[in-house]
Amino acid sequence: MEKRVFSVIPTIQDPAATVACAVAGNKPAPLTGALDAAGTTLANFAIHGGGVVEGTIGVFNAANNTTVNAAAALAGLDFYLAVSTGTLAPGSTTNFTMRKTKQISRANVTNVTSQAPICEVGKEITLSGFTADCDTEYCIKIRYESEAIKQTYGYQDLVKTYTYTTSCCGDDCACPDGDCAELGYGIAKAVNDDTDNLVTAFPEKQTAPGVWAAITSADFNTGILCTDVRVRFVGATGEFFDGCGPNPKKLNFVNTDFYIGLTCGFECNGSVADTQAIAFAEGAGAQVQGMEEYADGYSRKFGIYRIPFPRTVANKLAVASTYYNIVTIEYNDVHDSANTIGQVASPEKVIVALNAADAASLVAMF
Repeated sequence: MEKRVFSVIPTIQDPAATVACAVAGNKPAPLTGALDAAGTTLANFAIHGGGVVEGTIGVFNAANNTTVNAAAALAGLDFYLAVSTGTLAPGSTTNFTMRKTKQISRANVTNVTSQAPICEVGKEITLSGFTADCDTEYCIKIRYESEAIKQTYGYQDLVKTYTYTTSCCGDDCACPDGDCAELGYGIAKAVNDDTDNLVTAFPEKQTAPGVWAAITSADFNTGILCTDVRVRFVGATGEFFDGCGPNPKKLNFVNTDFYIGLTCGFECNGSVADTQAIAFAEGAGAQVQGMEEYADGYSRKFGIYRIPFPRTVANKLAVASTYYNIVTIEYNDVHDSANTIGQVASPEKVIVALNAADAASLVAMF
């Protein structure tokens, strides 16, 4: 059975803390100490009493509606999770709304996992080891892949060809008598002129062993050796979808993966190598917001699946710029069914987005 019913319980961000992302820059970390320590009642969650604030998460003993000590085990208990929001309940000036899971029996929990934040990193491919002839056309083909591309093109590939023709030949008959700096610059410019901006190309020259600098037009015909020229291609990391259109597949990953093929002029002339593996984001706030939208749809909170597809109407508690630790609690929802003699077990899961220390404490309870 498909595991597709879940709740999402994110916490608000802590502006003073960050998750380091080498490429994307530092990201705000979630609220610290969001997991309630012990003994707080559900009533306090409603009124923000007893130290409860917006974003406080509680693991509640279903028998008495009080939070379980974060250091205690849940063995033998029926429990549920809840988060206090900053939104007042309709018609109330004191009670805040809460987002709650179903009541869960610890005996029915099948798996608990925790994923630390991962920052997205663009894939990098380097073209090197080529020579250049004058008045010659050179071509590369780039095949692109991404969630959005797969949604749009289906089984068809998105392939683009980029070309550059080197300058006219001079009077001598040297072979090859083109300029590799010009060729690297030209083929990079052809890629960068593509308005889709799926890949950025960096033409570079080696100024000392292991030291590379950008090639400019001033470097043409200055005697730079072909062995000291390369072109780096870096895939885009993009932005998460947050619009009103029917784009449910652009939910988890926005990196552009790509592959480069060498053709006209580059046959048996140069090589490409992966010099940076692609890394997809995990725990990004925008991803968690997408999960919230889906969770609200599955819980039938509103008609999220009607046409048109109004994804922005979800009540998002996660902060888009924050990076969260993601704890996933998988369990069987055991209930009666009219079509069977006994009870059935529907696999479901709860997704909790929170601080690293709180994530460790939550996992330890199981």
